[in-house]
Amino acid sequence: MSVRQLRLALRRPLWRAITTIRTQIHVPGTRPFATETDAVRDLKPSNYGQPLFPSHPHLLRPHELTPGIPVEEYERRRKGLMDSLPADSIVISVAAPIKYMSGSFEEPDAAVILEKTSTSRGYRMTLFSGGKDSAKEKWDGARTSFDDVLHIFKADDAMPIHSFPSQLKSLASLYSNIYIDLPNASSKRAPRTVKSLLRYLSPPMKPRSEYESIVDSLSSSRRRPLAPLVAKLRAVKSEHEQQVMRAAADISGLALAKVDGVSSLPMCRTHTTIQDHAIYTPSGYASDITRTFPASGRFTSPQRDLYTAVLTAQKALVELCTEAASLSLHELHRRSCDLLRAELNQLGFQLHAGDLERVLYPHFLGHPIGIDLHESTNFDRGGRLEAGMVITVEPGVCIRQP
Repeated sequence: MSVRQLRLALRRPLWRAITTIRTQIHVPGTRPFATETDAVRDLKPSNYGQPLFPSHPHLLRPHELTPGIPVEEYERRRKGLMDSLPADSIVISVAAPIKYMSGSFEEPDAAVILEKTSTSRGYRMTLFSGGKDSAKEKWDGARTSFDDVLHIFKADDAMPIHSFPSQLKSLASLYSNIYIDLPNASSKRAPRTVKSLLRYLSPPMKPRSEYESIVDSLSSSRRRPLAPLVAKLRAVKSEHEQQVMRAAADISGLALAKVDGVSSLPMCRTHTTIQDHAIYTPSGYASDITRTFPASGRFTSPQRDLYTAVLTAQKALVELCTEAASLSLHELHRRSCDLLRAELNQLGFQLHAGDLERVLYPHFLGHPIGIDLHESTNFDRGGRLEAGMVITVEPGVCIRQP
């Protein structure tokens, strides 16, 4: 985006960018943010544990489970996963993977079990959650009923979370391939073993012998990692995901430019999907936006030269972000080193082999982005980039003033 284009964009009311997602909800003369009340509608308190169309029609359309993502897409994701597995397989998922596979079920203490079947659907889904609890809902907010879990999230069965260990025990013995990952153990409360996972998701009165028998069934040679399979599905964004992410990019870019007060400067970092789809962040997806501007308000001549050198390299790299280029993220990084080295040498740096990477450009070019800020885990940097993948393109130089 040129300086002139950015200035023109900033003159448009912010709601115009928002209506690229929800044009039909705008009421003339109002700002259609989720924090403001739409006087046209008589909205009632939610009966669900997360925003859904019946309670939040200003955020979602009918048949959407999350903004811009229809229920059919979540069905496609589950089917794609189960079709990729061998016969006699079961998937056990807790924490973050549930968001991707079950329709972004956002309630705490939830789990999902997918059993591979020979039906046309290809699987059977059981979703475990807290269910309705009037006492807890007074403090924690609404929860989705088991009937609504069946109807809205298309589960074959809905069960209370405290029954998860016993149900898991009975099902695990029936399958030869058990796909399961433990939640991320980054917090002190996060379970780090199968045994602690079961204790985390069930009442404390369960006898120790019951835990031990379940752990034994999951710790055998039948256990398989789930995360690499889900990561492969998440790597390529669907048309719905790209549309939401592109619309959110307009909103995020305009908002950031207004907030930082330097609207005359172009963005320094670019997030791009293959086939030149610009990207920042949608609702439910991570964001990674950075602005580069002089603290004094005006570039010095050396600063302007460095800025131009990095921007020139970045634009050339973005042009290479196509499936037709047949490049990997590793190869793009090597190209970025070559481009930056050539640009800096034109400025008189006289860089030798290894100088750039060791001193001035020590970080990697970019990373995949999506539901998580860094979707690098289980992502193959050496694999060819495909249409629909979303990556960041972040060349840069780190130079200390003498």
